[in-house]
Amino acid sequence: MFFESGTTVFPAGCNAADQEQRNAARAFVNSMETAGGTELSAGIHEAATLLPEGGDILLLTDGQVYETETIITRARKAGVRVHCLGIGSASQDRFLALLARKTGGASHFATPRERVDEAALRLFNAIGAPAAEEVSCEIAGMKQAVFAPDLPKLVRVNEPLLIFGSCTGPDNGNLQLSWKGGSRTIHIPFPVMQEQQAPPAPDVSSASGTHVPLGETLKLVQGARITTDLETLDTDAPETRRATERQRKRQEKRWIAVAEEYELANPAMSLVAVVERADDQPGAVPVTRVVPVGMPQDTVFESYFGRLGNRVSLARDAFITSNVCACAPPPVFSLDRSMFIMQESRKRIGTDTIEYNLLDRLFELTGNLEADGGLPGPDLETRIANTLAGLIVLRRYAQDTGEHGFSVHAQRMSAFLDAQDINNLSPNLQEQVQRVLTLLDAGKIPADDCIETFLKLGNKPGNNALWKWMGVAVQ
Repeated sequence: MFFESGTTVFPAGCNAADQEQRNAARAFVNSMETAGGTELSAGIHEAATLLPEGGDILLLTDGQVYETETIITRARKAGVRVHCLGIGSASQDRFLALLARKTGGASHFATPRERVDEAALRLFNAIGAPAAEEVSCEIAGMKQAVFAPDLPKLVRVNEPLLIFGSCTGPDNGNLQLSWKGGSRTIHIPFPVMQEQQAPPAPDVSSASGTHVPLGETLKLVQGARITTDLETLDTDAPETRRATERQRKRQEKRWIAVAEEYELANPAMSLVAVVERADDQPGAVPVTRVVPVGMPQDTVFESYFGRLGNRVSLARDAFITSNVCACAPPPVFSLDRSMFIMQESRKRIGTDTIEYNLLDRLFELTGNLEADGGLPGPDLETRIANTLAGLIVLRRYAQDTGEHGFSVHAQRMSAFLDAQDINNLSPNLQEQVQRVLTLLDAGKIPADDCIETFLKLGNKPGNNALWKWMGVAVQ
């Protein structure tokens, strides 16, 4: 379903993803048009209606919304896990992170130069089985050790488990971490000196000479997390005005206590920092300095330096090959170092372009998988050739990049190939299919240049070209 100022739901609802439903869903997505408005609350409500017994919702949004606390509360009560992908600078990263965390989902924010399809694939893969469930933690051997905020009960793949805690003494201890089906003991040594003897954090202010222990910085991070959790605390609305006032006062006391302990501002307390400088004079106008802090976040540096490098190279070549200067020695440039850097930038641009085109091809390939896990084709031979070639490319891509975002697609393609009756193929093709599958199952890595040669085949290379390519790619 998609939402803007209203919501539009896929007519078939949630059904088995057979090929007919896939084709209908593809047509539904292609019919979407750009519109204004971000009725996120209504969108989540409609999506949760399709999942009466709970489930997972993948949310993609690039807009800003209001009444965020209400949206989080409704999503939690609906019993659904919301996985959020924020796109662009307009998306509210803090709200989407809270929505995901409070409902047990995952979140990601696509940067201005990041591919949305790649970010969506990474997030979609995180929706699967978690790395650990029913996580609990205890600590032994430390004085008055406490955890705050509470630990998450679920940890997803490729997401770290972040534990905040504190104790009153520098005693060694053990962290007893347990989860469904496993446990682990982590020893926590304390080579910690007293605060006045503690070494400064590496990130200190050279101007002021102030050294802040790393523990104080971590305490601020912990306090920020606790403050955020308090802002989204779910409480039932009191029935009377007097009860509402009592609840407000209790909440305000908690706010004040957290602000005083962690020295952070919150809705109940504001903090003002007063900095005195040695050269301050009463009645004098403060000196204002403009300090550049960086470039825009979506700046592509190679687009500047690469072009300059082209111009410098062309100018140098023009001087060297000019008839006028044929008898003169080439002019000496002082930009050799810069030209080398620019040429390296152009190389990176070329490499990035190749990888970008490859990802386009991989997303097109995996997006065309049919319900049985194979790629389409007019006959069985073509489907087997397309699927086997695609599987080889995915294996090589995972080997080159270390990325396993397409591993689920590769598993489905392998299952499709294993389920096919290849006796209808020619004896030569039967032997080749069995040989390639046996080598891949044994962990054989396809040839180093197989992706490059595959891309040169074009979009519709034909069966003969694919079989010939596979004979060289896996041997």
